[in-house]
Amino acid sequence: MRLITAAATKGTYEIAAQCAREVLVKLAPAVTFDEVRIEFGETTFATLEDRTARLCIAAQLVEEHGETYLTTLIAKKLLLLQRKLRGDEMLPSPIEDLLAYRALLRYGFADALSSYFYTRLLTTPHKTMGDFLAANLSWLTYAQTDQFYASLFYESVKKMPFPQAYWTRCSSLFTLLKRDLLFSDTLQRATRLYTKVTA
Repeated sequence: MRLITAAATKGTYEIAAQCAREVLVKLAPAVTFDEVRIEFGETTFATLEDRTARLCIAAQLVEEHGETYLTTLIAKKLLLLQRKLRGDEMLPSPIEDLLAYRALLRYGFADALSSYFYTRLLTTPHKTMGDFLAANLSWLTYAQTDQFYASLFYESVKKMPFPQAYWTRCSSLFTLLKRDLLFSDTLQRATRLYTKVTA
């Protein structure tokens, strides 16, 4: 698997290239791309082109959030693209994100992931149902493995100005998402509940 970086010769771009190299070492057992291409632009997105993973990273992310955040973001994007490469069933984005976050714990990104969640909770909006679901992925990620972080992030989200109605609507969904999601029937039930909650 080759790593190809564009405009990664100095400064923040070289930092991003180094983050990508470190990610690929840790994720070597999990990803099977022929190539990983890292580019830089105005927005962040990830696409799969045949067996090539292409990641475009917004330059301001490197400058504003630093290496730890960027490392986690790259790793998460690659795991999501790997799902596509395997032909896995498409799931709602928050559920796919949760699967990726839990996989990151297994591949040695625990410290980076907790820092990533801190940054996300501090810098992202707290208004819509989508914002609410994204924020709750922080504690749901740790629900099976680390009660300290699960409680810490849960209490952090509870202090945010989300309507109580969101908590009521998502109660059954969160109960299910706290479980192990490696079984297809659990994923199907979670997908149905997610569709109902966000309808």
